Amino acid sequence: GGFPLNIALPITIIAGIETESITTDETGNASIVGRNIVISNAVGGSSYRIVYEVNNSINGISSDEIIINVDEVPDAAVVGTTIETCADAVSLNATPVTTGYGRWDIVSSSAGTPSIAQADSSNPTANITNLAVVSTVDLTWTTQNGVCAGTVANLQIDQKGEVTTPEIKLDNVDQTGQTVVVCVGVDYTLEGKAPNTGNGEGSSWSLTSGTGVTLPSGTSGTINPSTKGPVGIEYVISSTVPGCTQETR
Repeated sequence: GGFPLNIALPITIIAGIETESITTDETGNASIVGRNIVISNAVGGSSYRIVYEVNNSINGISSDEIIINVDEVPDAAVVGTTIETCADAVSLNATPVTTGYGRWDIVSSSAGTPSIAQADSSNPTANITNLAVVSTVDLTWTTQNGVCAGTVANLQIDQKGEVTTPEIKLDNVDQTGQTVVVCVGVDYTLEGKAPNTGNGEGSSWSLTSGTGVTLPSGTSGTINPSTKGPVGIEYVISSTVPGCTQETR
């Protein structure tokens, strides 16, 4: 777009000066203001050849010229929301830059030494690797075009670690996969280890075999077998965070 451009030229005052003028071979209005040449409505991405000419009654006509390259203002830096993951590598999420270019920089990490390949640092969806378990990484996405600075946007990665390992207790006794003998018509307390809801975790019970047992809707509750026979019970903790693998007991 257009914007004022002021250019100060080192012009020597010559005795007997009669006229002075400037010309330019690009779009824009050029004028002389004191010892400055002012170009208004300059167009970004253009190159201006400006010729300053003096017609002197003593020395005749002399001239000098300067080339001015005008860079366009780059796009604003835009990134997505905080990235949550259980993985040790993720793709970043900046908006692509059409005018100018962008660059990722890792500002800090609470643990480990995450990295972005140098060849990938200008990619808005660059891959960051070596994320430490349970760590926070702060990054910046900066835009620029030539000599024109853009803006900076901040992005954070929250590495959540592993999903909580499920544990099962029956009447407050830890169960590690062994067979347990119970009685029909008797109440038993079935309890699963609580998931970490702050990390997007949830839990569920299911019957893998058999019938006659109504499982809790939450992490714990009372069961009362109504029929005789083997019953398989499974407790799962999963997470909505990308890259997290569910755990089963």
